[in-house]
Amino acid sequence: NTTVKHVGLFGYAINTTINKVHLWNVYVEGSTTGEGSVGGLVGAFDDNGTISNSSVHGNITSKGITAYTGGLAGWIWDNKLTPRIYNSSFTGNISGVGTAGAGVGGLVGWSDGIINYSFADIKLNSTNNPDVGGLVGINIASKANNGIIDNSYSLGNVSVAGTGESSATRIGGLVGDNYANIIHSYSAINVSGISAIGGLVGNNVGNISNSYSCGGYLNTNSKVGG
Repeated sequence: NTTVKHVGLFGYAINTTINKVHLWNVYVEGSTTGEGSVGGLVGAFDDNGTISNSSVHGNITSKGITAYTGGLAGWIWDNKLTPRIYNSSFTGNISGVGTAGAGVGGLVGWSDGIINYSFADIKLNSTNNPDVGGLVGINIASKANNGIIDNSYSLGNVSVAGTGESSATRIGGLVGDNYANIIHSYSAINVSGISAIGGLVGNNVGNISNSYSCGGYLNTNSKVGG
């Protein structure tokens, strides 16, 4: 859909429980002219909702100035209460074309919630997108106990191309840009980009404990970490 702001099986879900929903061989395409979100299961997920025991298999494509894109959910955020993803996954292909602030992740593009016991097994190709991760593109905590990734992992390949350093930066095997908490998680992603490339996290100003990466990386400019 190229006309609506939030695209997915559910475009925008508020204070909702989604349990034991499995989508196979889906194709989701979204294009936004402003801030929006694209996800296989839900575009935007808000306020004390829970996605549990669910999975998506297929292809996700997004284009937009700020189109948060994820295999399961594009954007999960805490408007008043914390959203959660538990024991859920995405397997398939993701492609995104953006210009600024457009987080792309194998499971979730932009997360201000809690992710437990979940994974992404992906081939992700992105152009002119900063903040790209094998599991989560941007992970933040708007309040205490948010922004937690726990016992989760990513597999596959992440490749980001751009017209300059700022357009393909902060690329991580697990998380592209982390401002919160990663616990007991790992990445086996092969990562390539231009700048700020990490096997686990591209850019980190949060907390990481008991986590690791075992994938490879290819960097064409600067700022590389295992």
